[in-house]
Amino acid sequence: MAKQKINSKNKGSTAERELCKILNTRFPEHSFKRVPSSGALFGGKNSKFANGIDETITNALVGDIIVPLNFVFSVESKSYKEISFWDLFNKSSDLHQWFEQAEGDAEFSKRKPMIVAKFNNKQRICFLKDKLEGYVFEHMGWYCYWLSEILNQEDNFFLE
Repeated sequence: MAKQKINSKNKGSTAERELCKILNTRFPEHSFKRVPSSGALFGGKNSKFANGIDETITNALVGDIIVPLNFVFSVESKSYKEISFWDLFNKSSDLHQWFEQAEGDAEFSKRKPMIVAKFNNKQRICFLKDKLEGYVFEHMGWYCYWLSEILNQEDNFFLE
């Protein structure tokens, strides 16, 4: 039986919708939505296209998830089959590109970076620059947590 080819764009969009549902459940008084084109409007290398556009709009359309105005994080969502331990040592790995993209988007939107990663048949992990109790590991100033544990933080950790 031939393997079915996975459409990575659909897989990423599904992961983003699932993450929005998780965030909307955790913060029922707020609304989280996917950014059209998955952050491609003003995120990453497209920030130059924001010139002349209202800052409220550009800040909302950075990252993969539209977050409430008082949410302190810019959220990147990643969905991959797997990740290798050796990616930690490979400066050109997807992992390091995620860090760079998340930092740039967070700086642009005047928020803190958050990366939520989903790997096949694994629970979601979350990378933050914040050092909290219970992190799984630290790498280059990024702390890895189980997303479920991060979502147990008090509201004032996420909201201004």
